[in-house]
This record gives sequence, C-alpha cells and structure tokens, in this order.
Amino acid sequence: MEIDLAVATGLSVAGYCIDNRQWRYTILSLCRGKLLSYVRTSSQNQIHILHLLMNIVPVKLIFLLARIACFAYRHNLSVPTYLTIALVRAFLTTFTPYQIQFLLPSTSKTCESWLKRQSHSSFPFRTALSLHSYPLLRSGGMIHWFTSNHDFSINETRKDKVLLFFHGGGYAVPLTPSHLDWCLAHLHSARRCSTNLHIVVLEYSLAPKLRYPTQLSQAAEALHTILQRGFLLRDIIIGGDSAGGNLTFALLGHLLHPHPDPKVVKIKIEEPLAGAFGISPWVSMDSSAPSFSHHQISDMLSQRLIRQSAQDYLGDTSAAAELKKGNWWSMPGDAEVDWWSGLGRVTRRVYLNVGTNEMFYDHVLGLAARLMEVCNANMGQWVDVKLDIGIGESHDQVLTDFIRGQREGRAVKSLMGWMEGALL
Repeated sequence: MEIDLAVATGLSVAGYCIDNRQWRYTILSLCRGKLLSYVRTSSQNQIHILHLLMNIVPVKLIFLLARIACFAYRHNLSVPTYLTIALVRAFLTTFTPYQIQFLLPSTSKTCESWLKRQSHSSFPFRTALSLHSYPLLRSGGMIHWFTSNHDFSINETRKDKVLLFFHGGGYAVPLTPSHLDWCLAHLHSARRCSTNLHIVVLEYSLAPKLRYPTQLSQAAEALHTILQRGFLLRDIIIGGDSAGGNLTFALLGHLLHPHPDPKVVKIKIEEPLAGAFGISPWVSMDSSAPSFSHHQISDMLSQRLIRQSAQDYLGDTSAAAELKKGNWWSMPGDAEVDWWSGLGRVTRRVYLNVGTNEMFYDHVLGLAARLMEVCNANMGQWVDVKLDIGIGESHDQVLTDFIRGQREGRAVKSLMGWMEGALL
C-alpha cells in the first residue's frame, strides 16, 4: 500500500505505529527531503519539530489508535478505516500550519512527483496523461491542468468537460497524492461516458500566511481562466472536500452574489455550471450543533483544530463584518434560504456527501435542507440536489478510501455515479 505522507504523515498501515523504532524510521524516511532543509529554519524550530516527530506524535498516536480502534470495534465499523483516521488526526492536531507546510511538499511539487509515478499506475491511459501549470496573475496561486489527451484545446469531435477541483486541508495543508488519485479516478470514469475530462487543480495560497478572501479570489480567477480557454459553464463541474467544499459553495455564492472585493473577479453568468459537489464540506462554525461535540471521538478533526483553522483562515479579515450583514461567502452553510435563491442560474446539480460519524454532519444536513427548500419553493430555476449520507462513515470518507487504496469504496462509488450523470 502506498505510504502517502501528504495526508497527515501519509501512513495508511497502522502497524507502522506500534513499534516506536519503526515509527521513527518511517517518519525520518518520509521526511528526509524536508529534514535536509532544516538549515533554513532556526535551531529552536529544528529541535521542536524533531521533538514532536520523535516523542509527541508516537505517544498521541498510540492513544488515538487505541481509542478510535475500540470505537470502531464496538460499533462494528471498519477498523482499518478508523485507524487511518487516527493517523490523520494525530498529525493534524500535533503540528502548526507552518510546521505542516514545512514538512509536506507544496501542491506544485506533489503534482509533479505524482505524475512521474503514474508510469506504475494500473490505469490504461496513464502514458497519455499530461500536466500544464499556469500562474494566476491577478490573485496569485496556480492552476495545474491535467488531461488524458496531449491536446489541451477543445475538439469539436469529442465531448470535453472540466473538473475544477479544490482540495481540503483546512486551507493550511497542501494537496495530497491521494487527492490526485481521486482526480485520476474521475478521468477513468469519464472515459466510460465517452468524455475527455480535463482536471484543473487549484493551488490556492495557504493560511495563515494568506487569508480569506484570497482563496475565493483565486477560485474565481481559476474558473475565469477556464472560460477564457473556450470552455462553457455548462461543461464545467466544480467540487472539493472539507475546506475545498467550503470553497466550492463560496464560489457558488460569489456567482449568485458577487463579492465586493475588487480582487475577486466577477463571472458573467449566461448559463449554469454542469454541477458542484462537496465532500464533507466545512460550511459552518455553529458549535451548538449536536454532531459538533457528539462525534469528536470518531472524527479525524477536533473542536480545537476546527476553531484554530477558522482563526487562521478568517481572523482579522472582512469575514465577521460580512456575516453580520448577511453575506455568507466565508461560511455558506450558515446562509439563510433566501441567499441561495436563484441557485439554478449558476448550477444544474449539487452533490453533498457526509458521514453519520463526523462533526460536520448536522452542518451539511442543514445546508442540504436549505438548498432543497430553494428547489422545492421554485426560488429560481430547478436544481437537482443530492444528499449522500454514509452510515458509519467519518469526515472526508472519499479521501480516506483513496488513502487506503479503496477505489471501490461506497462513498467513492456514489460520487463517481453522480459525476457520470453530470458529464452526460
């Protein structure tokens, strides 16, 4: 099984964490490229990160493995899946955003290294996979354009569609190889629909160095860039997981209600997008929701981590003032029903996925209910809203399945089935 550092140490095999010496060897092997660059940091930071890697992470991991494994066993859930969740949580709750960004490769480097490894992929079209990267000159960041055909132009003899993908990670963690495995599965699925799918991955600026609405401006510019290349809105699907889901619905909100910041490019809406999806989207900071506290034990996230991520992303920005005025770009799950009026003008389909054992469960259900109410009340054009609830699943189940190499997992199949419908 691939050891995927970029998801929270990237370990997917729990046995690596039992033997402390093996754990240390694994961490050092995985991080050797980063450890060599410690000369760029202060001696104090070097010692602190090494201390966390060698002493704090193993202890915390053993505790989390025991607690979450017992939870999974008692509730007759997949123990390997929840061990993976424990590994992710140990990493995310130990290191600061800057430490995580130091330890993990950037999104650009991950895209490049992942593409080189595709020569060993089991996908039949691996040799035709191409990557072009373009800077976003207006807002910063980059887009990484993957296609299974070397011709990046539109061909009238085939169906060309685009998936604009926003990765998760609390706006602080770079793209992971498992995210790209996920995107590759969409390419493979599109082939069954006789569709040439282009995958455009947004490399947005990471918090807390750059905060809201920088990431929204980069998402809007990415969409604008795709349109400038000749694609139509009806041929574009946007989506992402966790924070990427937040960005997906923030962008939909921007299409409905253009953000006043001049850096956020306005998109002329002449037709709706083909679809939008959010996998365990982070769309609310309502700590009173029962699931926010009830599912702390079973989630890869924690209340403290979510609050800190919100502070890193939204602190000292315009978000608080916007929310008070009823503008919900930063936390679209808290928006009133009227905010989503006219949703059918900007997208034809919406797909939401959430697990019953995750902290965002109530938040996502609330968002789905508002979107469905808009549809049922005919507030704007009709929208096909699908809510997929994973019984016994935790946060970001689709990504968790790809970390574990489970490309046929229930959550993955559900998303792929929706995606194929959106590509038709």
